[in-house]
Amino acid sequence: MSDLLKAEFYKMFRTKMLWGLLAFAAVMGNLMILDGNLPGTAREFLDAFVYNMPLLYFLLIIFGAMFIGTEFDNRTLQSYLTAGHKRGTVLAAKSISYFAACLVILFIPLFGDLLLGIAVWGNNGNGSAGTARTMFLALYMILAMGSLILLLGFAFQDTGKTLTVPLILYFLMIFFMNGDSAQIIARYLPMGQLRLLALHQMEGIYVQTLVTDSLWIAGGCIGAYGFFVHSDLK
Repeated sequence: MSDLLKAEFYKMFRTKMLWGLLAFAAVMGNLMILDGNLPGTAREFLDAFVYNMPLLYFLLIIFGAMFIGTEFDNRTLQSYLTAGHKRGTVLAAKSISYFAACLVILFIPLFGDLLLGIAVWGNNGNGSAGTARTMFLALYMILAMGSLILLLGFAFQDTGKTLTVPLILYFLMIFFMNGDSAQIIARYLPMGQLRLLALHQMEGIYVQTLVTDSLWIAGGCIGAYGFFVHSDLK
C-alpha cells in the first residue's frame, strides 16, 4: 500500500495539469468575486469564494478524467494488478491520491483567500469558530463532489466517458440549483451545500449535511470498489 501511495502521489505532484488547474481555480474564483458586490471584510471575501466554488467543479472532472480514466487507457492500473497488488489496495491508493488532488485544486485557493482576506482586512467580521466551521465543511463538500467522479471513473474505465458524463451531470446540477426547488435540492448536492454555506443558510442542517456528504463519499468509494472488483481487465 505504501509503495502504491508513493507512486500515485509522485505522479500526481509531477502532473503539470494539477498545478495548472490550481492556478485557474485561484484566478477564476477571485475574478468571479469582482462580478458581484465587492467584499468589505475577510469573512465576506471567504464567503464570496465559497459561493463561486460550485462553478469550479468542472476542474475536478477534468482532472479525474485524466488521472483515473487515462490510467485504464494506459493500462497502468492493470500493471499494478499484474505486479501482485490487490484490487482493493489499488483502489484505496488511487482514491486517496485523487481526493488529495481535489483538495489541492479547490481547497488550497480557498485557504489562500482566507489568509489574503485576513492580511487585507484583519479579523474584523471573521470569527475564528465560524471560519473554522466554514473551512471544515467546505473541505468535506469538496471530497463529496470528488466522490462522484471517482465512482464514474471506475465505472466507465475510459477517459472520454469519465469526462463527458460528469460534465453533463455538472450542467444538470447547475440547472436544478437555479430551479424552483433549488433550496431543497441544494441540501443534498455538495455543490448546492457550498452555496448555502456561503449564504449562511445552513443553520440547523449541519449534521444533516455531514451525513449526506458522508453518504456521497461512502457511496462513491463503495461503488467504485464494486465496479473495479467485478471488471474484466485485459
